[in-house]
Amino acid sequence: ERGRVWKLGAQSRTPCEITVSATELLALSLGRDLLLPLAGTPFWQGIETFWHKVQEQLPDSVWEHYQRFRRILQVSGMPAKSYEEQQGILKTLNRSMLQHRVVKIEYQSLGKPAATRQIQPYAVVFYQSSLYIIAAEATSDDTPTPLRHWKLDRFLSADALDQWFQPDDSFDLSDYVGKSLGIFSQQGLEEFQIRISAYAAPWVLEDPWHADQIV
Repeated sequence: ERGRVWKLGAQSRTPCEITVSATELLALSLGRDLLLPLAGTPFWQGIETFWHKVQEQLPDSVWEHYQRFRRILQVSGMPAKSYEEQQGILKTLNRSMLQHRVVKIEYQSLGKPAATRQIQPYAVVFYQSSLYIIAAEATSDDTPTPLRHWKLDRFLSADALDQWFQPDDSFDLSDYVGKSLGIFSQQGLEEFQIRISAYAAPWVLEDPWHADQIV
């Protein structure tokens, strides 16, 4: 007589069957191997838990077919590093990016003593197996400071403060990172013409320096 009302929405949990082919499983396993340097971070934990969910629901025939492919394919050359010690720091930074909160950090630059800073974090960049935090340094007079790239490996601590900042609405992460040849970039763009010897040219063609380069 008194039935229940079930509301289906973003919070509802319903069983979902995962269907995946051996080729899709192979691609997922390669992505998992490439993310190994992020061990200890939410990014690695996310793909690891998803990998186990897929594996549990796979038919034996698909898993055996995948294993035949995987025996002849190997990912190597990835650095043996882990962000286990920075796991809590990364969570604090991610939360502060979404909430636009100022973060008090202790940062150990190479060759320098550890220093306490206050930063306004904007984004995380995964570059050559390392994580970088794009952030501006907070000042007492609210004077805008240029964005800097802080390597997560050098963070000793991070505490979100009860201070908020107004982010630059014109900041576009893809555009910002796409302007540089590496992780570090200067303000403004310059155009260069570089002559490569005939001996070195094949290496440049095999491994482009930038997506927009014209050879």
